[in-house]
Amino acid sequence: MGLYKNESLGSIEQTYLKDKPILLSGGLTASPGIASGTVCQVPVASGSVPEGAILVARSASIDCTKYLKGVKGIITDIGSPASHLATVAREFGVPAIVDAKNATQLLRDGESITMVADSCRVYKGFLEDADNIPTQSRSPIYDSPMFLRLREVLDLITPLNLTDSKDSSFSPAGCRSVHDIVRFCHEVSLRTMFGLMGEANESVVSEKLSFNIPISLHFIDIGGGLLDGLSSCDRITPESIRSVPMNAFWRGLSHPGINWSSAVGLDMRNLATLMSASAGGDLPGGDSYALVSHDYANISIKFGYHYCNVDSLCGEDASQNYVTMQFSGGVGSYYGKVLRIDFLSRVLTRLGFAVTVTGDTISASLKGFDQSAQEQALDQLGRLLASSRLLDVGIRSQEDIDRMAEAFFRSEYDYMNMGRAYALPGFYVPEGDWAWQADTDGMRLTQDGSKWAGRFSLTLANRLNRMIGAKYQQFLDNIQAYFYFPLAIAKDGFLSNGMVSAGVMPVAGFIDQAGGIAFGIQNIGNYFVFRLNSLEDNLILFEYVNSRRIERQSVTRPLKTGRWYRLKLHIEDRQLTAFIDDEAVITYAADRSLAGYTGLWTKADSVVWFNDFKFEHGQIPRDLFADLRAQVLGMS
Repeated sequence: MGLYKNESLGSIEQTYLKDKPILLSGGLTASPGIASGTVCQVPVASGSVPEGAILVARSASIDCTKYLKGVKGIITDIGSPASHLATVAREFGVPAIVDAKNATQLLRDGESITMVADSCRVYKGFLEDADNIPTQSRSPIYDSPMFLRLREVLDLITPLNLTDSKDSSFSPAGCRSVHDIVRFCHEVSLRTMFGLMGEANESVVSEKLSFNIPISLHFIDIGGGLLDGLSSCDRITPESIRSVPMNAFWRGLSHPGINWSSAVGLDMRNLATLMSASAGGDLPGGDSYALVSHDYANISIKFGYHYCNVDSLCGEDASQNYVTMQFSGGVGSYYGKVLRIDFLSRVLTRLGFAVTVTGDTISASLKGFDQSAQEQALDQLGRLLASSRLLDVGIRSQEDIDRMAEAFFRSEYDYMNMGRAYALPGFYVPEGDWAWQADTDGMRLTQDGSKWAGRFSLTLANRLNRMIGAKYQQFLDNIQAYFYFPLAIAKDGFLSNGMVSAGVMPVAGFIDQAGGIAFGIQNIGNYFVFRLNSLEDNLILFEYVNSRRIERQSVTRPLKTGRWYRLKLHIEDRQLTAFIDDEAVITYAADRSLAGYTGLWTKADSVVWFNDFKFEHGQIPRDLFADLRAQVLGMS
């Protein structure tokens, strides 16, 4: 044993590693032992690992087992000591830590580390003579006649030889174990399911989702995927979805940061491309289908002139969980489609997917995540597909890919309107002219709607408003003449129960002088808003349902232009109490949970100032403007 003769792993750690910085602490011991080496993140693209490296992976995927003969140790963010990878690691005597949560973020590629699997700690730097420390003692049972006989049987059951589904050996004749047979059948069944939904026709009995996102999505429930009691006559809503993977994917598609109205900046070149693609009179995309059960979803989406299939099993058994995705097509030039594929590949790889690209087609897969982690991955996948749906006509160069990939991981998804996001960091800005301005008391946030409507329209509105008053305002709402609703959604402003408040000052506006707090935001078409309007002298609680605005309650109150008012909301599940200057004016019981993102809202040509935007969740008050003010002042 050299330097550490007769010393236990515990004493070695306490004596020789106590002065080394701890880079990671936590997780589960999958295979005991100690190892020193250089970090190697799972090489999705190259498929090789340097001899003697310590492999760091997002999940304890079965795909990692092929590297175990050459590595000194393995650490995964997600996984179980009962996983196949953990079993093989113990058999090979390779120290392994699983479920470390954030190893891929904390341990850098090429970094020298020492891992102690028994205590689930990772130290910075090498440990001298670590190779001579026995990782595990081999039990005498391994040399017994019974074990040797069982070993012969297991050799016909457990080895996996069919690792590459594209290799010529991937066939019935190539199966050399029971594991190979299972792998082959699984792959073939998946390929069949990928084609199943694409062949769906009008004879399929399905239920259509009613939502404001431009996807014609039909559901086919094969057991536990939708709310009980639905019939083929029902138009279902997102609240009807019971499928775990479908719910997670839908959260991403409908995320409030996705701007479905401005995903690509049109110019003469890409406008001509879009027009020629739809010259036959067809709208972009077509009917999409989702085959769902409680823990399974096969989703075939046709939108934005391309086709995408997502297949996922997401349950309590992490070893069975997976996500596969196939994506191809588009309306842009071949160069544009290839650039978009490059963008998708870059983001998917960072999300932990294994990616294969062929021309303008991409296939990606992810395996072995626990249910919570896989739901997060499906959410991110939904955001990625929604935000990139027309990028093949918007991406110009490789520099665009670099910029957009970094924006995605900052939760900025409106790639063609990045200026608004940079002007208001920390917020999703689907609409509006928002800016920070100096105030006598510090900083205020302004939304200037005066540039939105033309001068003639504003002058006419001003005259009619003076002549007719409130009836004119009601008339405008009835015909939806000025349905322009600037919205700024706080990225860190998710609230389920608690308080949210903001100072609001109506400053100017001929059509409206309205401003307030948006809450319960599921996406930019489904949310509530409590607002004041100094032109109408009222406070109203509105609900937006699939972009349709519905008045829920209102109260008349004299309001002055140029004065600060304090709006506050108390939210508890479906119950709401709304205040102005600490006076309760509206109580309301909603049909759905009021949990969602919070934000600021105005209407039409309103010029409104906001300050002191705060919320309190679990007795922890937060100033949603604090970090934003600091960034703005830092930039100035």
